[in-house]
Order: sequence, then structure tokens, then C-alpha cells
Amino acid sequence: MKIGFTGTRKGINSHQHDSLIKFVRHLSLEETIEAHHGDCVGADAQFHQILILLQEEGRDIKIHIHPPNKEENRAFCKGADVIYEADGYLVRNENIVNNTDILIACPLENEEQQRGGTWYTVRYAREKNRFVYILRPYGAEVDQ
Repeated sequence: MKIGFTGTRKGINSHQHDSLIKFVRHLSLEETIEAHHGDCVGADAQFHQILILLQEEGRDIKIHIHPPNKEENRAFCKGADVIYEADGYLVRNENIVNNTDILIACPLENEEQQRGGTWYTVRYAREKNRFVYILRPYGAEVDQ
């Protein structure tokens, strides 16, 4: 199963963190997970650490990183199986969606915003008919 992740540079809260661990752990029960993220500080780095933790538990998870071409917000996560060529934020986010079947989003806001990379990525995933799982700051939502 191929999953993508998008989230805010400000990071995820404890509710999102715990829900993310449970969701990815559940997905990895019966099959290999190929997890794609954007290697930015904040939520991407936290997601990466969750993936490493689950690998240490024995889960079969392959980590794919789609780094941004601007290094000031890059997390430089270690332990990836694949690192793609750096690209602009929006193109990188589209590549994450294009390479996955499910998108997990951890936005900063409960309500959808017209600006921001996380919500842009959610809208793009919807356009591409991907299953979108939004872990809002105070409650999860299955989008499709």
C-alpha cells in the first residue's frame, strides 16, 4: 500500500500524533507500506519519526522522501529508502499524491483554507480521486 502524508510546518498536536500512529500501525498490519512525505520541519519530520518507530516495532515500512528545493524548511530526515530530486513545494506535493493511493493530512486548522500547502495537497488528492484521511486538530475525518 502506498500512502502519502502532508501537514503543517508548525507540527502536529498530540491528538493528531496518536491518531497517526494508530492509523499507520493499522494499515501496516497485513502488508508493506510505502510511505511518502515532503521532508519539511514540523509535521513531515514528526511523521518520519513515527515511521521509524513503527519500523523498529517490526513493521514493513519503506520511506520515500520528496524534499523541497528550498533548504530553510527542510528537515533532512535520516533513514529513508528513497530520496527523490528536490522540487518546488507544490510540484513536490503533487508528486507525493501522484505516487500514492491514500493521502493522510494533518492540517493546522479544523476548517479548510484556500491558502497553504497542506490544504492545496488535499484538494489535489481529491481531484486525483485519492482516498483522503484528514486528521484535524480535534477529530479525524475520512474524506473519500
